[in-house]
Amino acid sequence: MALLRVVTLGCSIYTACACGSCETFTKETVGGQLLQRRIYKKSVLLTDDHLEAQTEGDDDDDDGDDEPLPVFDNSPGQNGNGKPLSACQGSCDSDEDCEGDLQCIKPKFVGWDGIVPGCRSDGFNKPLWAFKYCAPTPPEEPTPPPPAAPSVIAADCPAGSTCARLMAFNVYYAQLGSASRMEGIASAVAEMTPDIAVITEQWSEQRQILEKIRQKTSRHYEFCRGGQQEKWWDGDILYRADLFELEEDSVMDWGSNRGLSWAVLRHISSNQKVLVYGAHPVCCGNEKIHLQNAIDFSKHAKKKVEEHPNTPIIIMGDFNALEDWKSTKLYLGEVVHDKGQEFKLRFKFKDSFRDANAQYVDATTHSSGARLDYIFLERGDERRTNPIAQGFHTMRSWIWRQAPGESDHYPILADADASAELLEELPSGELLVAVGEDALKLFGSSMRLATPAPATALQRRLRRSCSPSASIGALIFLAGLGVRRFSSVTSREHWMAAPFDGRPQVFVVGNEAADVDSLVSAYAMAQLLNSSETQAIALAQIPREEFRLRGDAVALFRDAGSQVMADGSPVAMTFWDEVPWEQVDQLEQRSLALVDHNKMTEQVAAHFDGKLVTHVLDHHAGGIAYPDASNVIDESLGSCCSLVVERFAAVSDDSKLSKELGVLMAGAILLDCRNFDKDAKKGTARDVAALKHLKTTLEVPPKKEGPWYKELMEARKDVAHLSVRDLMLLDMKVVTLRALRVAVCSIFRTATEMVHQAGGAEEVTKVARVLSEDRGYDVVILLFNKDKSMGKRRALAFIPLDSADASAAALCSDIVQQMFGTPGNLPEELRENPLYQTQGLVKDGFQMEELKELQPLNVYSLKGDVSRKTVLPFATMVAK
Repeated sequence: MALLRVVTLGCSIYTACACGSCETFTKETVGGQLLQRRIYKKSVLLTDDHLEAQTEGDDDDDDGDDEPLPVFDNSPGQNGNGKPLSACQGSCDSDEDCEGDLQCIKPKFVGWDGIVPGCRSDGFNKPLWAFKYCAPTPPEEPTPPPPAAPSVIAADCPAGSTCARLMAFNVYYAQLGSASRMEGIASAVAEMTPDIAVITEQWSEQRQILEKIRQKTSRHYEFCRGGQQEKWWDGDILYRADLFELEEDSVMDWGSNRGLSWAVLRHISSNQKVLVYGAHPVCCGNEKIHLQNAIDFSKHAKKKVEEHPNTPIIIMGDFNALEDWKSTKLYLGEVVHDKGQEFKLRFKFKDSFRDANAQYVDATTHSSGARLDYIFLERGDERRTNPIAQGFHTMRSWIWRQAPGESDHYPILADADASAELLEELPSGELLVAVGEDALKLFGSSMRLATPAPATALQRRLRRSCSPSASIGALIFLAGLGVRRFSSVTSREHWMAAPFDGRPQVFVVGNEAADVDSLVSAYAMAQLLNSSETQAIALAQIPREEFRLRGDAVALFRDAGSQVMADGSPVAMTFWDEVPWEQVDQLEQRSLALVDHNKMTEQVAAHFDGKLVTHVLDHHAGGIAYPDASNVIDESLGSCCSLVVERFAAVSDDSKLSKELGVLMAGAILLDCRNFDKDAKKGTARDVAALKHLKTTLEVPPKKEGPWYKELMEARKDVAHLSVRDLMLLDMKVVTLRALRVAVCSIFRTATEMVHQAGGAEEVTKVARVLSEDRGYDVVILLFNKDKSMGKRRALAFIPLDSADASAAALCSDIVQQMFGTPGNLPEELRENPLYQTQGLVKDGFQMEELKELQPLNVYSLKGDVSRKTVLPFATMVAK
């Protein structure tokens, strides 16, 4: 059988299909016709009219909008004097040199004749080789269908199975017709290359986006076009026409100006049919309508499966409903009651994302922090009538929160297996898995294998039973530190049931912000402490999924040549969501090393007593909390990695300090010390000495320090692809003040930029409060980047949770009031803090000013030199 790739989104050679009948015909491109006729249209948008056959050389124009093409004008000269340049004038260097919407275009020469769409030559005026000309945007030439190609997940599909990649993407209608948005949406689809997709909130842009997808993927994509397309808000169905044949499709009136798109697709290689629905019901809170929509869908699907036996159902799109709402539960097979009425569907579905990911994994699909988008896959053998042989099994499912296209929704994807044979039961005993260079060796405690099972067999079993993050996480937990044990049960908690090998364990934990310095300190220190007597585990206090937010960390681990996963996260680091905590709590020989912080966070303290802390390496204020541990704390240092370098230098075994670790620590030191820029006032002689030791010992960094530092810093600051919620999560520390959980976030944008991105100050507040409710925070504090328009001052915002009692607002008010009172009210403890002196707080205080223009956000401007390392100790002092 064969593979399917499914994505949801909103013909050279064209293919017209209707109800399974396709006709292919050749059509000369619009651009070619216009050039031959020496005429240009004021609008060259491809429409159905353009696809009709025309008589070559016919110059009739019923619209009366034909105009003679402008002649090439070289008089402005090589430097383009007299900018901006008008149509067909040269020479330009960029689009900015041209009037209005004209573009700067380089001529395409055929022999001696140069061609620029929208311009013409005469006997005296011709395009020059060295010139570029301002001209109208050239029409896009439709891309001919390429030859058939396998699904992108073909290699992962078990033999004898039919697999598909599915994608649901609300592309957000506002300004979707802009070139940048259409380019981004097409790029998002192209990068995922789904077999089937549902695109919502797409209207007249469909044809242009389709053409861009074809060009970017070299795949033969088509949209279903049957019925009253784009009459209502519906879910456009996109499919790989080289993999599927369209048997029939249409759009059902779903009421409330909404349509339910549907299509019967037959997989060409396997002959397996699938019934696909594209959904986009009315917006949030209209559960009465949502419930009736589900019943209407079920009635329609019942009729279709009678016409197409043994055809499983997929329904996906933007459902405008949260996970715990009644309409969502209805699709999942529950019987629900609303206002005295009982609702029950004829079909039962699984949520692909939850099928592959644990319940605690973040499922946000909207920039507000909500889950609205789903891919529902029909379960097998649960129909009351017209049963199917087999439903779907989710191989993996994920949400792409960095997708281009500027939508307020994130695409959700699933790789699904519709095979008749489910994953065979593994032996009931534990499995021992050793990670080697070329293969994974599978041994069963309740079975005997003459030879180790091939790596691909084990990987396939894991893929079919777990999410990608779960299965890979299982294999890589403590990679390189010995034998791993996994249970035959497919949940993460069970197949990571025995990751410890009998040696005493030391967990090396970085701080909760998981910045580069913290991640690298933990990563390197764990490798230093690991030995034949001790199993050292580098632990990050974030889910693996959030590592991708840290562009500088992704770049640094790549430059160091570390073994990384597809998302750039290091294989040899364990993340918070991968740890079997029930087992950790029972370990009798466990200990803890803290790096880049000097006191356990609440989530760490829930599993470790203070007596278990054996090492503390840090450069923050706070003092010694664990006097029995080995404490090395220097508040003046720029980087914690400098202390780790010193520990490596103190041991006699030089083999532990690998070039990989040297590159990682050198990069972290340069970043945290701002490349020792005097104006930045970061870094000490101790940091300089640590970097020098790495240079002389390992000949790192791998590039010149200045350009490399710039690359890493640019990667850190490149947050254009992150949502407002992502920006809050990117660099966050959580503390308890007055029994309240307070999240303090360093934001890599100015306050004005973030307000603009969110769509208003009130929206920033909403996102922060949704995040607070999801994570259990009472207050969110945002420290923004320096703003040149404010004289390089920073902004500081305070957002108490609405549902919290008055104590949350009171805490915020007290901190603000006390900050206004600085420097006179600074206690001696803070005056002696080196950073308070370096940042000028002892002399000038925070210099707080209210920013009324950003209300209702409760935000203030303050000194640009201020950092979280000084704000957080001050807030802690106020809370006491």
